[in-house]
Amino acid sequence: ASPPPASPATGDICEGVTLRLDGVEPVSPVPLHLPDGGQRVWIVVENPSDRTLQLGPLNAVTFADGGGRALTPAGLPGSDAWFMPVRVPAHGSARVNVVFPAAPAPRIDRIEVRNTRPADAVGEVCTVQAFGLAG
Repeated sequence: ASPPPASPATGDICEGVTLRLDGVEPVSPVPLHLPDGGQRVWIVVENPSDRTLQLGPLNAVTFADGGGRALTPAGLPGSDAWFMPVRVPAHGSARVNVVFPAAPAPRIDRIEVRNTRPADAVGEVCTVQAFGLAG
């Protein structure tokens, strides 16, 4: 399967930044937080720009399925999942994961990452968006 087309972005600093899904794996149950287990979804962020970018924390990210319904990730303490802001090097990529409760794996079709900015600047902010990820 070919990757989806380039993601639209708002703000010049996000120009060309893409998001793509890169696999799913089961997560064992975690008492109180994920009693029925869940699914870990891997996401690759590619940054073609000359500047290192910092994506917003998980609470600045929206996930939706093909019908536009919001998908809520599980916030697991001590997890290696995306929680804090993520740095993506200039002309590089970062692979992050998000855990969603229960099975089957969510059919993520849209991701919007607000509060994305250059790692070396505070005032410039943009939003990275990706659509049509569910294929």
